[in-house]
Amino acid sequence: EALGYGAIWVPEAVGREPFANCSMLLSGGERIVLATGIASIHARTAMTMQAGWKTVTEAFPERFLLGLGVSHQPMVEGVHGHAYDKPYSTMVQYLDAMDRGLYFASAPTAPPQRALAALGPKMLRLSAERGLGAHPYFVPVEHTTIARQALGPDALLAPEQAVVFESDPTEARRIARAHMATYLRLPNYTNNLKRLGWTDEEIFTSCKIDPWFLVQIEDIINEEKTLAKLTLSQLNRDYVTPTHPVTQPHPLSAFPVVMERIAKE
Repeated sequence: EALGYGAIWVPEAVGREPFANCSMLLSGGERIVLATGIASIHARTAMTMQAGWKTVTEAFPERFLLGLGVSHQPMVEGVHGHAYDKPYSTMVQYLDAMDRGLYFASAPTAPPQRALAALGPKMLRLSAERGLGAHPYFVPVEHTTIARQALGPDALLAPEQAVVFESDPTEARRIARAHMATYLRLPNYTNNLKRLGWTDEEIFTSCKIDPWFLVQIEDIINEEKTLAKLTLSQLNRDYVTPTHPVTQPHPLSAFPVVMERIAKE
């Protein structure tokens, strides 16, 4: 805050609980905004999410932005034990449940604000319709132009951009590729890059992801294009079938110095 930063974005995943974390951090400042990037809709019910959202906003008016996201299938099914299906529809239903949730405590003096983690065009449009805008994560710079077109001129667009604190080019690329490899094992991100024109070879070269995996992603995208052209009766006839169950450590001591240098530059 003293260095002039306007906001801090904090994750959830397997770290600190985001509402408690944001409240602690907000109490240490006077102006800086805290935003969740993101709070998973699978980690808490819509009723609980809207209560936490309003509680933090009441305590810190105009200083809290709730970033919501559908997360990823491995996290949702493997960690939370929920089914991961139809992310867009799931988000719409979740937002509806949030908006009709009961809350009998004192209302915030400032309107609670939210944004959505969004990559594809439908989720991007939804983020402008049902919130301040979008927080795209793990996107190349060309995605920002596409996102702005989908959002319209006025909605918030806050893309994440990773930065490597390393002056040696070879070491910087090694660090970056290791970072990218984590995310390119998640189909949401790989699908998005392929929509933007990335080839299997480019993704494989960037971080050595198994080409077999990339072929499966290509098949999924082609199948989605085929399904989009079919009528409801064709879908029911040809595609709806019964289902059967199948049995580095971070250099935290240097962080304040690095952030001060970035602020000056």
